[in-house]
Amino acid sequence: MAGVAGAAVDLVAEEVVVAAAGVAAAATAVVGVAAAVEVVVGGARVVATRPPAAAGDRPSTPRNVTWIGPGTCCSARFLWYRVPAMRGPGPIQRAVAHLAVYAIALSMLAPFAWMVLTSLKTDQEVLSGTASALPSGPPWRWRWQNYTDALVGARLGEYYLNSLVAAVLTTILAGFHNALAGFAFAKMRFRGRRVIFAVTIATMMMPVQVCFIFAYLIAGRLGFIDNMQALVVPFLASGFGIFYMRQAVSLVPDSLLDAGRIDGMTDFELFWTLVRPTVWPAISALAIFTFVGSWNSFFWPLIVIDSAGRKTLPLGVAELATGRLVLSWPTRMAAATLITLPLIIVFMVFQRAFVRGIALTGVKE
Repeated sequence: MAGVAGAAVDLVAEEVVVAAAGVAAAATAVVGVAAAVEVVVGGARVVATRPPAAAGDRPSTPRNVTWIGPGTCCSARFLWYRVPAMRGPGPIQRAVAHLAVYAIALSMLAPFAWMVLTSLKTDQEVLSGTASALPSGPPWRWRWQNYTDALVGARLGEYYLNSLVAAVLTTILAGFHNALAGFAFAKMRFRGRRVIFAVTIATMMMPVQVCFIFAYLIAGRLGFIDNMQALVVPFLASGFGIFYMRQAVSLVPDSLLDAGRIDGMTDFELFWTLVRPTVWPAISALAIFTFVGSWNSFFWPLIVIDSAGRKTLPLGVAELATGRLVLSWPTRMAAATLITLPLIIVFMVFQRAFVRGIALTGVKE
């Protein structure tokens, strides 16, 4: 009989705690303060709080409620916690924060502005020794011809085309391969999946120069030397890209894929129809990283490209720095400006997708 009575008391206590927690949650939602419930059954004390009281909060005078059940007596008291309202930064703090952000932004834009303004000056203005921010004369008299001289004298048009083709092809193909591999690691179950993924992550720990040694030997045997394939094929997938896309695809609900499988979709159709539109912001962010990396790549093209007609823009900038093609400093600054503009345009076009992609991969369920 004692065991039956104890079980009954436990059952009643559990029901009281559940009901009290529900009341606490409702009170929290309606009144706007955190409520805790203390239940005493048969000498045992149980506290249910929803949500947990913040540190430093003091309960007000408890309101005792007595409930008489069959064969036992349970007492409950409701403890009300006043949660201090979260206050945002004041106007002075916001003004200081904005000024700090604007100051940092101006400090980063100053070198680019100096480069652009220098590209519009004459050689005499640059070498005169006088510090002048703007070129002399009205804007229509500035030396805009420096950009034409850079395209013709430094052969930037040819280098531009080589870099643009290599960067676009690498961005499209690498985005597709990395997203597909991320989908496989996140949503498909196969033997050795964790081991292969660990090896993929381990490739990020190796220095790039070490990888280039083996990549050059393989490219030489495949005939990928001094051609466009040498600039694209080695970068069709990367450990960072696969890991990044795996994190993004893992946030796609499995129920969505199960619904597609019920409709008879194959794995590739699931990826292309359901997963790809969902993780498109992450793909766009990865596309920016890939494009910038391919556009600025210098060490690998220096190794595999020998012909002058197949060189990329970073190699052309290196020749400009030595003065082999152009001796004029304003013309060099014009060439550097032309090289930087595509990166700015790509970022401005994909800016919102880039921010959404970074936020998407940082969300935890």
